[in-house]
Amino acid sequence: MAVLASPARVPPEPQASQGYEHPPPQTPSNVAGSDAIARGPLPMTPPTAAHTSGPVVDDLYFRAASTLRRMAAALIDLLLLLPLSAAIGLLLCLTMGLPVPRLAELSPDLLLATLLDGGTTGAVLLIVAAGLSVAYFCGFHVLRGQTPGKRLLGIMVISSRGERPSIARSLLRTGAYLLSALPVSIGFLWVGFDRERRALHDWVAGTYVVRVP
Repeated sequence: MAVLASPARVPPEPQASQGYEHPPPQTPSNVAGSDAIARGPLPMTPPTAAHTSGPVVDDLYFRAASTLRRMAAALIDLLLLLPLSAAIGLLLCLTMGLPVPRLAELSPDLLLATLLDGGTTGAVLLIVAAGLSVAYFCGFHVLRGQTPGKRLLGIMVISSRGERPSIARSLLRTGAYLLSALPVSIGFLWVGFDRERRALHDWVAGTYVVRVP
């Protein structure tokens, strides 16, 4: 029997900074002979035997990642992605013979101006950054459920069943980053106001960011 893990109903907790306990939907299911088997990346609480004759319901609890942990993990991922994207993009521009600034002239404001000027160099850098970001987030979320930043902060992404997100769900979540970024990153900031600590891209993709026990 598969155990469904969903943070759909979240009881309040006195210390908001520590996240919330997430009980699963109370879906009845019949158990024949053997104990229930949990399928998911995280440990589950042991099933409790029913005292009356009838369906047995297993409880699987996750704790939502706090806003600060999510922000710190995102910052670590950006610090890894931005220099790598810039280096690959500039190397590709040199290979293609496109005009690029000299190494001594490189700076964040110059790179930003290059991205926004609408030229070929800016287009190449944007394509490289977008492709690398999709590969980075989708790859790590599908394979491990967590990027290097999330792993350092002890959090991970799961689906409503308590499992690592599928390829399709990871692609949808990564694409929805654009929705969270516009306007003024309100979709990311929503994590601080949502009682399940879910950003807009989490709602779109049906995912949750939880603490790793």
